[in-house]
Amino acid sequence: DDKYTKVTDANMTFAPGTYYVRYQAAGYYNASPFKEVVIKEGGLLRVTIPQTQTGYTIATEDTGLVWNGSTTLSFTLKDGYSKTGAFAVKVNETPIALDANDQYVITNAQENIEITVEGVADITPPTAEIKVKENNWTSFWNDLTFGLFFKETQDVTITTTDKGSGVKSIQYYLSDGELELDEVKAISDWVDYNGTFKIDPNNRYVVYAKVTDNTGNTLYINSDGIVLDNIPPTLEGIENGKTYYGDLTVIKSDEQFYDIKTVTLDGEPMGFAEGTYGLIPADNAEHIVVVEDHAGNKTTYTVTVMKNYTVTYKADGVVVDTLTVGHGKDATPPAVPAKAGYTGKWDHDGKRITSDIVINAVYTENSASAPSDPQSPQTGDNSHMMLWIALLLISGGALITLTVVDRKRRMASKR
Repeated sequence: DDKYTKVTDANMTFAPGTYYVRYQAAGYYNASPFKEVVIKEGGLLRVTIPQTQTGYTIATEDTGLVWNGSTTLSFTLKDGYSKTGAFAVKVNETPIALDANDQYVITNAQENIEITVEGVADITPPTAEIKVKENNWTSFWNDLTFGLFFKETQDVTITTTDKGSGVKSIQYYLSDGELELDEVKAISDWVDYNGTFKIDPNNRYVVYAKVTDNTGNTLYINSDGIVLDNIPPTLEGIENGKTYYGDLTVIKSDEQFYDIKTVTLDGEPMGFAEGTYGLIPADNAEHIVVVEDHAGNKTTYTVTVMKNYTVTYKADGVVVDTLTVGHGKDATPPAVPAKAGYTGKWDHDGKRITSDIVINAVYTENSASAPSDPQSPQTGDNSHMMLWIALLLISGGALITLTVVDRKRRMASKR
C-alpha cells in the first residue's frame, strides 16, 4: 500500500509511463483490483517564435502546450527602433492586440502556434556631435554668426551614436560660407571621417557632417561659422616709430583678412568717422595706437605727432609768401623784394619755428653821398668814376694852355 499515491486533484497530469490505479480500501470494503494505465510518449502543441528578431524581442512562457493549453507571450521594442504603420503581432496569421504591457495570453490551444511580427524598423537617424575646442553642435541650422575666432590651428571631432541598426558611415565637408540644406544634400565630394582632423588659420570654415546608419537613415548637422586668423591687423597712413607733422589721419584697411575689432589711442577707444577714418590731433606729443582683431591679433604703433605752423612773409604790408612749417623746423625764406634806394632783409631768420609767425621785410636807405643825377654812375661802378676823372683832367689842361697863350699875346702887343 505504501507504493500508491493518493489522487487528490482531478486534473493531475502524468509523465509518460505505466501506472496502476485502484480505489483505496475504506470502511468495511477492501481496495479494488487495480487497472494498468500506460501513458506513452506523445507530441505537445508547438509554439514557434521568429528566429531572427530585428529591433524587438518576443518570447512565450512555453514552447509546447497540451491540448487546450495556454501561454503568455511578451513583446519588447529595442532602442532605436519604432513600430511603423504596418506594425502587427500575429498568431497563426491572425493579428492580436497587445495589452498595455505589450503582452498577450494564448488560450485553448488546439493546434501548433506560430507567432510572427511585422512593421518594426529603424526609422530614426543617428545622433552626432561636431566639437571644436569647447564648442559643440548637434543639429543642422542656418543664420550662422561667424562669431568664433581662433589664432591657432584647431581640432575638429565628430562623434556619433545609433541605437538602432548602427552607424554605417561618417563624412564631413568644409565650406567657407553658409549652405542651405538642399545644397548640403547635393554635395558630391564628402570626405570620409577617419578621426579628428585639423583646420588651419587664415580661412573661414563651416563644418558640415553627414552620418548614415545601416538602414539608410541620414543625419546632417553643421557648426557655426569659424574664423581662424593669425595675421595681425594693420592701419593705413601710419608707420611705427615715425614722426608726423600736422593732424594724422589713419584708415582701417579694407585688405584685412577679417574685421578689425578695436582701435585704441593711448588706451582709449579711437573714434572713427563713418567707421573708416581716425584722427590723431597734432599736439607735439608721442601717441600709442593699438589695433586688435577678433582673434586677438594685435599691432602697436608708437608715433609722434607734431604741430604745423603758418609762416607768413610780408614786405611793406604785402604778403610775399606763406609757408607751412613743422614744429621746431626751419622755414626757407623767399628773396626780399627789391626796393629802389634801399637794402632789405627779413626781421626773423626763420629758424626753429614753434608758433604761427609773420616775418616782415626791413628796408635800410642807401648812403646820402651817392650822386643824385640819374646820368651819374652808380656807387661802386669804378669804370665810370675813372672816366669822369679823365675828363676832368683833360678839361683842366685845356684851360691852362688857353691861359698861357693869351698872356703871350698880350705881352707882344705891348712891345
